[in-house]
Amino acid sequence: MEILQNTMVTILKSRQLRDVLVYTTLLFVFAVAWVSYRWPAVTIPAVIIACILLGGEALLICLSIRKMQRR
Repeated sequence: MEILQNTMVTILKSRQLRDVLVYTTLLFVFAVAWVSYRWPAVTIPAVIIACILLGGEALLICLSIRKMQRR
């Protein structure tokens, strides 16, 4: 977990890496929307997986921001 937090701190300090993180997240959300449109039968599993992954990303960002503020 510490390695992930250090990586996220590095990402949050760099403007270009923050942009990559935002665009990757948006691409993932649009990919889930496309999968849901293309194959309606897998909509619920796709949304559940997306929520889990994006929730984990948000948690990691929050923990990393706290770590940055403590320094």
